[in-house]
Amino acid sequence: MDIGGVLGDTTQDPDSPWYNYTTSPVRMVHFFVNEQGSSNARRCFNALSAWGRLLFVRACKWAMSENLAPHQGLGIIDIGLVSPNVIKLGWTGSIHNNYRIDGTTDFVNWVPIVDSITNNGDMVRVTRSLNIASGPQAAFMRVAALP
Repeated sequence: MDIGGVLGDTTQDPDSPWYNYTTSPVRMVHFFVNEQGSSNARRCFNALSAWGRLLFVRACKWAMSENLAPHQGLGIIDIGLVSPNVIKLGWTGSIHNNYRIDGTTDFVNWVPIVDSITNNGDMVRVTRSLNIASGPQAAFMRVAALP
């Protein structure tokens, strides 16, 4: 909710931080992550997908009035089989990121196939030949940009 958005009735809840407010004095975000207390070993945020973490971070930045550039996909531009265990993958990268390649068979359980592909900073197009023999027999792969 942006500043000035209409709030629900809080006149019956004197313990609410928004008691007697009718409009939002700040940007507000409600996110679906329940951390289940600070002693929980398997915290819900860590179980979010890469897209869930992206949404969470962008929602927090928006609430803090940070400027958000539109999200841009990597733009896979080249993929090919070099041998049964080696693929060639190319994408439009950024000199500001390193990358990781994940694989899955079910779109739920993503497993790193290649972690920490470093970008040496002198190219925008990233092309790698990757040995995927040790990774899962993935039916689907994705490239994730790391900060």
